[in-house]
Amino acid sequence: MAHLSFTTALPWWGVLLVAVVIGVIAWLAYAQSVVPRPRRNVLIVLRFITLAALVLFLMGPVRVSDEGFRNVFVPVLVDVSRSMSIDDADEQRRIDRARDVLTRDLLPALNEQFRVEVLSFGERLRDARPADLAATDRASDLSGALAADRDRGVEADLVARLQRFRSDDAQDEGAN
Repeated sequence: MAHLSFTTALPWWGVLLVAVVIGVIAWLAYAQSVVPRPRRNVLIVLRFITLAALVLFLMGPVRVSDEGFRNVFVPVLVDVSRSMSIDDADEQRRIDRARDVLTRDLLPALNEQFRVEVLSFGERLRDARPADLAATDRASDLSGALAADRDRGVEADLVARLQRFRSDDAQDEGAN
């Protein structure tokens, strides 16, 4: 179902305050005018509508719809290099923690709205099931995995956003 939202939303009291300020500005613009009262009231209302529309447009109205999201492909990339077998501060291996977060939190939330595909990457990109994830690859090649993902039809901006998470990729390259 589609609805209207704003990129810069105001709380209810902010909307009320802005409406009052716009009303005062519109009234003050014609308070000392020699224009007859009926025409002055029309001018005040027109100025109020114009200023309110300007504020409305500055708030960035957007149409939000969840229609068609089931056709949106969301790749979930999991590093399966040997560095993922290291114990973290909570004495749990990184790959086990990734598997837990994936199965408990991420997949249930994403599967409701999107077409999710779990992919593992290390030396190469492969389809994966969370239960089969194992930290066995000698190195991780996130750049190669993302390039391969781009060839699979993933949008370029998504690939660019995913490339920010290359820190483990660099650590693995230095360790080998």
